[in-house]
Amino acid sequence: MPTTVKQRRAHPRVLSDAAAVLFMRCDTGRYRAGQHLPTAAALAGELAVPVTDVVAARTQLSGYGVVTEGRAGDGYTVTPRDQWVLYRPPVSGPARRAVSFLRTGIRTGHYRAGAVLPDEAHLWSLVGVTAEHRQEACLILVCEGLITLPVGGAPAVVRAQDPAEPAASCEAASGPTLVEAALAALLVRGVTNTEMAAQLRLSRTTTLHHLTRIGTRLAASSRANRVHAVLSRGWITPPPAHGPAPVLDGNDLLLLRSLAELPDRVAIGDAMAGVVSTPKALSARIRELTQRSKARSEEHLVALGHTWGLLGPSSQPGGSRLRVRREAAPPQARPPVSGPAPSDPPVDGIVSRILLGVEDGRYVSGIRLSPAALASDLGVPAATASRAMAALLAEGVLEPLRNGATPAGRQAVEAGRPEYLADRIRDQIAFGLYPVGRPLAHVTSLAAHFVSSPHQLQAAARILLAEGTVARVLSSPYLVQDDSRHTTPARLPLPVPAGRRLGPAETDALIRSARGRWQARSYTAPETLRGEWELLRNTAVHVLRADDATLPTRRLLEAVTLPAPDGSYLRQWHNAALATALQSLTHTECHTERHTDSPGAAWPEIPRTPH
Repeated sequence: MPTTVKQRRAHPRVLSDAAAVLFMRCDTGRYRAGQHLPTAAALAGELAVPVTDVVAARTQLSGYGVVTEGRAGDGYTVTPRDQWVLYRPPVSGPARRAVSFLRTGIRTGHYRAGAVLPDEAHLWSLVGVTAEHRQEACLILVCEGLITLPVGGAPAVVRAQDPAEPAASCEAASGPTLVEAALAALLVRGVTNTEMAAQLRLSRTTTLHHLTRIGTRLAASSRANRVHAVLSRGWITPPPAHGPAPVLDGNDLLLLRSLAELPDRVAIGDAMAGVVSTPKALSARIRELTQRSKARSEEHLVALGHTWGLLGPSSQPGGSRLRVRREAAPPQARPPVSGPAPSDPPVDGIVSRILLGVEDGRYVSGIRLSPAALASDLGVPAATASRAMAALLAEGVLEPLRNGATPAGRQAVEAGRPEYLADRIRDQIAFGLYPVGRPLAHVTSLAAHFVSSPHQLQAAARILLAEGTVARVLSSPYLVQDDSRHTTPARLPLPVPAGRRLGPAETDALIRSARGRWQARSYTAPETLRGEWELLRNTAVHVLRADDATLPTRRLLEAVTLPAPDGSYLRQWHNAALATALQSLTHTECHTERHTDSPGAAWPEIPRTPH
């Protein structure tokens, strides 16, 4: 097999401006994997650059694996993200301030269509932005379609905007992460930051960081603005209501929309100037509307407005169409809405299927579930799987685990591993790997063999020491004392070798796959784990020799004849341990452990049966 060379990912600074904008659109999801890029002429007109620059940009991105050219000359197609040799670092703080400064000026009409963006060094120094950060900010605004791309020293010009459809933030286009979606699901229910942190097992600082990032990505400052933003963009579904909407007059609807769209109480007070005269009266009116709607907080009130259909995607933060009203709104009665808006049936169906998988043991605690893995397992889009996982995280059915989630109870599963490791050592003692009176292997060696941490093996050794299976004096090795306390499980017969023997490179790839899957704790379908176990056993049978009595051979023989446990968690661990025993015998990696058997040690005869 050819040697795979891992390429170092390049910084997008090596790209031209046009290529950087195209890469940013691919990275944020505007151009998704498998999607065809627009034609060179269309991109040139959209970016206001020559066609030659677009052609060069597509060729440059093709060299970094971001896009690929069709065989029949049908244009360029975006490749999957794992094939890219580029990475996009987070937006720097000064560039983020510059984006906010320019975006606000464009959307408030300070910089009208056709206007040239400011280029005075004094102005940018006041904002704390250098020329490099200003260029980074301009590329983000070009990605959002707010300005033209400066070419050949020409200044950036503001594009004409449709007020009915404000441009979406380039950062918001990529969608939420799993933790952000889970926090958003709790936020729309009116849960406090402390309760969010406790329910998701996060620190309060981490919770505040994610909430701040949600507000930054969606240009939403207050908590109510964030609720309105995440529901308007479809990140999550609105929470269920416990009854129909109350009868609201024009002033109530104006107050509800003001809470959803305006950033602070000062702006809300300006919008309600003809209705309330003091901040105290405004607070009292908000409390009265919250109580009448049976909402737990202002955020929950805004979320119920989406549930009842009083608010929607037509009014998003950053592109608000709410005008500040100085006079009282006419008291027009609104007919009550007949019940809450229906939930999204696909998400509810996926939630039910995930719950059924947790109950049936297909999804077990300790194994990391990612939206991509669930989407592949359930045959649904990744966005739908992510929303379903966010709902289950908010309910406490799942808990966060390394950019994913796992069914609740992971700590109890990890706490039970020493007992299972003690059972495995008893199996090896009963099999004859460690005769009575002989020492066990060192804890570090056992940890490497069982693909576990040394402190878990120390806990397992203490269990064996307490029951008298092994004995120890001070810091001497653990000596086997009694091998009759544990009944060895029924051994599987060795299968007859089937098919061809895998080559060294294929065997090494199989071993690395089994060990890497366990170390990542990533979800794998039970059918795949079963097939991997059978392939490992068949490969082991090919390399076992009857005349070899070394410890690696007998360890592999013991692992091959042990029945595979139930459950994805233990099955992944069992496959990794079997792969490690196979690795020690085939010498795919350096293995220097030695062991001296007692004279005349009898080893069991294992019959062979057809595979």
